[in-house]
Amino acid sequence: MHNLRTLQTGLGCAEELSLLLWDFSHEGEDCDHLCGVPYTALPIATLISVHTRIPMLIRRKEIKKYGTKKLIEGKFSRGDKCVIIEDVVTSGSSILETLKIMHILCEAGKVDIATVDSVERYLAVSQIRPDGTFINNPEPREAKVGRLNLSFSERAQLSHCPMSKRLFHIMSEKKTLLCVAADVTTGSEVLALAEQVGPYICVLKTHADIVDDLTDDDIAALTALAEKHNFLILEDRKFADIGHIAGLQYTQGPHHIATWSDLVTVHTLSGEGVLKGLTLGLGALSPAVNRGFFLVAEMSSQDHLMSPEYVSATVKMAQKYPHMVAGLVCQSSNIISAPGLIQLTPGVKISDNADSLGQCYNSPEHAVLTCGADVAVVGRGVVSADNPALAALEYSKKLWSAYQRRVATAK
Repeated sequence: MHNLRTLQTGLGCAEELSLLLWDFSHEGEDCDHLCGVPYTALPIATLISVHTRIPMLIRRKEIKKYGTKKLIEGKFSRGDKCVIIEDVVTSGSSILETLKIMHILCEAGKVDIATVDSVERYLAVSQIRPDGTFINNPEPREAKVGRLNLSFSERAQLSHCPMSKRLFHIMSEKKTLLCVAADVTTGSEVLALAEQVGPYICVLKTHADIVDDLTDDDIAALTALAEKHNFLILEDRKFADIGHIAGLQYTQGPHHIATWSDLVTVHTLSGEGVLKGLTLGLGALSPAVNRGFFLVAEMSSQDHLMSPEYVSATVKMAQKYPHMVAGLVCQSSNIISAPGLIQLTPGVKISDNADSLGQCYNSPEHAVLTCGADVAVVGRGVVSADNPALAALEYSKKLWSAYQRRVATAK
């Protein structure tokens, strides 16, 4: 294979080969833009653009922290067709980096999730080795449908995080998407609720810092109930400090959260350091344990400050730590495209649209079919019910029915 980086030293040769590549592609008739993948393909794309008069877009390697802060430079409109030009076709890693732009555009509402999934699947099945054989040979079902149409058992096979795999299997086995928020203030209430709703949930969400009398014995009893009823414990701590402090908050303090909570929630506003700190803290535990993180991309409260840029950065962080991030906390179906990540959606209730403090609610059906929830968090709808067990059963049935309808659309 010839190194095309040396091609640019001979202008005539570079121009001739660039035009031959363009003629061979037969793409000129209905193409609105060209985009050369940084960096070696940029002069090739430029030469073709000058010759064909087709406008060229510039894709930056990274977003600058000054100026316009744009990742894509150039004028374009929704629906325009852009041909991506690469200098080397082997693994296609540079083109796959360009695919990240699709996710950013999707999060900003410029393209829909179906388009992103379609492009991602096409690139996945088109990668070849130098000998012409394909790198990936995905199952036909994976190539046809996206995250929202795959079953939980199928998605478990596509996940890199041990805790998300385990959660997918629990959801499939128990036929439930229900997470109950144990928003109570005594240890005895937490245990009583866990015993009542345990058979119908996949996750119990706790707030250890609101429980006045939580003891080590209570925590031991809770983990025993989780094993008995086959559910995971999610401590909704929302870690957000610098890495060193977050690691200490996770492993030390009055509750030693890392020793008993399967999953924790994490804010990303402090940057990547918070995940590094949590991971380092976890690695220091003996014996070693499997744990997972849910990154908070959106909240269910009115007027939250999580902008599209913040959401995009959170998604990127999740992609960088695939073995530790089990999923994202969010309210929108177009945030997550990777089938191995789990969408946890709070604010689910059969009745009421909001409370007096700005908490917004979605019905079970709306949460699963429209918002894209994989796990739906129900708090007061179960906790405040006269019979929490019956309420949990009702929510579990409604959520599972909606999930079955969602998956059936792919058949």
